[in-house]
Amino acid sequence: MKGKCILLVIIALTALALQASASDRFQIVVHYNDGKLASNAHVEIWDGGNRVDEGNTDDGGAYYSWLERSINYRITANGNGQFGEWQGFPGGEIHIYMHY
Repeated sequence: MKGKCILLVIIALTALALQASASDRFQIVVHYNDGKLASNAHVEIWDGGNRVDEGNTDDGGAYYSWLERSINYRITANGNGQFGEWQGFPGGEIHIYMHY
């Protein structure tokens, strides 16, 4: 009986750990100020003062990252002398419109 209780506790803790660290893949689409898609723009993803991801957009202006829905992120993008940012909780496709 004691062994079953320990096993149940381990299963419960494992389930909580998996749920707490669950994240979804999000598409971040970056646009220049004229509305065109920004290929090769540099994207940085911040959780408070910690940069959690960074990279460049693809030819279609998209960057993909695994984000947790419960975190309020700040996402910045820059390219060709333009800058833009988005802040909030992810919940779908994210668009950043850059400007000079």
